[in-house]
Amino acid sequence: MRAMKRKLSLIVIILYLTSVLAGCGLGQSLYPFEHNIDGGIGRIEQDDDEPEIPAPKRGGELIIPIPVPDTFNPLLTRSRDMINFFGLIFEGLFEYDENMRPQPCLVESWEVDEEGKLWRFHLRKDIKFHDGSILTGEDVVFTFIALQQGNLNSFFQKGIVGNDNIQKVEVDLFDIYTINVHLLTPANNILDIMTFPVLPKEIYQSDAYMLQKKEDTGLIPVGTGPYRVDEVMMDDGYIRLVRNSEWWGKQPYIDSILAKIYRDEMQVRQAFRNGEVDLLDITSAITNPYLLDDSTRNYRYLTRNYEFLAFNLNHSILGDVNIRKAIAYALQRKDIIFRVYLNNAEAVDVPIPSDSWLYDGNTRIYDFEQEKAIKLLEEAGWTDSDGDGIREKDFDSKTVELKFTIMTNAENSIRKDVVELIAQQLQEIGIGVQSRIVPWEEFETSLMDGNFEIVLTGYYLDIFPDLDFIFHSKFIGDGLNNFIRNRDEELDMLLDEAAGIYQYDRLPESYSRIQKRIVEQLPVISLYFQTAYLMTSNRVYGVEAPRELNIYRNIEDWYLHP
Repeated sequence: MRAMKRKLSLIVIILYLTSVLAGCGLGQSLYPFEHNIDGGIGRIEQDDDEPEIPAPKRGGELIIPIPVPDTFNPLLTRSRDMINFFGLIFEGLFEYDENMRPQPCLVESWEVDEEGKLWRFHLRKDIKFHDGSILTGEDVVFTFIALQQGNLNSFFQKGIVGNDNIQKVEVDLFDIYTINVHLLTPANNILDIMTFPVLPKEIYQSDAYMLQKKEDTGLIPVGTGPYRVDEVMMDDGYIRLVRNSEWWGKQPYIDSILAKIYRDEMQVRQAFRNGEVDLLDITSAITNPYLLDDSTRNYRYLTRNYEFLAFNLNHSILGDVNIRKAIAYALQRKDIIFRVYLNNAEAVDVPIPSDSWLYDGNTRIYDFEQEKAIKLLEEAGWTDSDGDGIREKDFDSKTVELKFTIMTNAENSIRKDVVELIAQQLQEIGIGVQSRIVPWEEFETSLMDGNFEIVLTGYYLDIFPDLDFIFHSKFIGDGLNNFIRNRDEELDMLLDEAAGIYQYDRLPESYSRIQKRIVEQLPVISLYFQTAYLMTSNRVYGVEAPRELNIYRNIEDWYLHP
């Protein structure tokens, strides 16, 4: 049985993401999109005649924009920009590499017992917080319990709050640098859970104290990361970080980072154009980054904003997998991405982004093939015998037209445009489409009641792809979880199997089988993941594969050159 009963719903995901991670003033909505670039995700785009890259050198000050801080506590921030910023100061037991696979950070080793129910994490013994105190297991357990209480409403509490599978997290009786995590059943996401930023217990004291001091800018952030806070000048509009000379990792090339405070996105864009800041994180779904500055370096990265078409699988016609496949082959997703999202998205066939170590590229099969779509419909007996452009079929002496209604929520103007394009594309193969644009309250009620045929909607997915809440039959009737009413015994079995695999080297194969089953049965048609851009000035070098909520992923390798 799954370690934790996932209680996700569309309203939680959408409202949480638009408020928590939409950025506080810099327009940092977690809804960016795809671009077909020869260099690929996270690669630098540069002209062929660009001068040779200079050798790394130490020194200089990187200037970055941040919004007005909502808090100086990484567990409490509601801003994606501040999560990125705090990543320079704080660290977790694990961090994500460029393929979004957890790698050791504050731990030097770990082991799991043979049953997968006891995880032992051994901390590095040379770690100091920025105030000079030594990191121990007490700080890790303190931070975990503060998140576990659920009072902080933290971005980092996902996978921790409500996870009854985690029985106990404790410091080892014989070693203050070892943390023991006891589970009821084996789980596949423990390393991902342990990526939360670790806070020093002595300074942050309790979850109640953190909430009390939430807006106290006098409580200087203290972490273990490569940069520490040197000065905070809120009246002058900046925070300066300096290199942490006692950091356990490779010493960064850049001496200091000046975080200049801006009140809105337009201010930041203008500052970037004027050369007042060295980078710009573009997450708007309708922004063309190439119009901003031809001399910049642009790094495209995927977000976790996933858009898809969902079917009511109890529908008498849409329950036929061949009808769903015909729709998939008829869709020109690249045209939608180009016309609606200005190429700020990447087409997919599964709810796992291509930058994930668990993504199987062999499942990318539903490219635009109109002839194949038409053949599937004709083989299923759908023909346009009266020549009105809509296919029909006889059922029990009654002629039924191949027409559907696609519903989406009125609050998302982009989706309304997408529905119009999808309707045009399906009309070309003889499928009639009507749009149903409704307020969120009606949208939510319709999904829970099963009062829909096709839905255009989206999720903000976790980095670790837990897909149970979308597809597993045990979640039917559980709010908006599995609102498509998917019942697939084989997929249930594959999801259950993956949930209990704690040996990470076995997970890719397990998730490959899940993805293959999804594209075979097509309970939803995956459309795309939105993409974003990190743009830097020409004096910044060494940037590699920035990732969402971790744009400074390899900051120790960045360097400046005039």
